[in-house]
Amino acid sequence: MRSHRTIKAGKLPDGSGYQVSYEQGNSRKVQNFQASDGAQEAPPNAAGSFHDPDHHQALMDRLDSFLKEGQA
Repeated sequence: MRSHRTIKAGKLPDGSGYQVSYEQGNSRKVQNFQASDGAQEAPPNAAGSFHDPDHHQALMDRLDSFLKEGQA
């Protein structure tokens, strides 16, 4: 069974990238990401799995990998 986690993302105030905060169990972390210079990727949206389930799954897989790396 997965532990409860809350993930929130938004643009950085200066527009240079994104800030992601995530809570898992009793831990809360905030990570800033600079906007990439290269690849253009559609941003996620609230109904991601409804509009494009493959893209939504790819984003969730990347997020799970990121969270696992942070626990190592």
